[in-house]
Amino acid sequence: MQSRKFLVLLFALAGLVASCRQVIPISQIRPSSAPDISRITLKNGTIIEFDQEFGWYNKQARTVEGATKTGDHVEYHISEIMRLEYVRVYSIIFAAAVATTVGAGAIYLLAKLLTII
Repeated sequence: MQSRKFLVLLFALAGLVASCRQVIPISQIRPSSAPDISRITLKNGTIIEFDQEFGWYNKQARTVEGATKTGDHVEYHISEIMRLEYVRVYSIIFAAAVATTVGAGAIYLLAKLLTII
């Protein structure tokens, strides 16, 4: 029973560490921090979701633009946007943490199996 709880916590931790989306207020947007914008929330509450090509931040025009899932091209000035959700690039640190977590779980299960036999 304890090993099941451990495995559930292990996979929950791996999912948390490996998550790839982050929501930030528009005031924190930087060209390097938001390469692939998946969703924006306008100040009037409207949520705009971009297609698989994602939206992007145009620093010179101070706009977020891209194609929506319906195929429409949209462009919003940052003064119209409340917050955005972007896709983070996977980091080697996150990949190593997930691999270590999964490896630790495998070693734990192997140790449990060997003590039973």
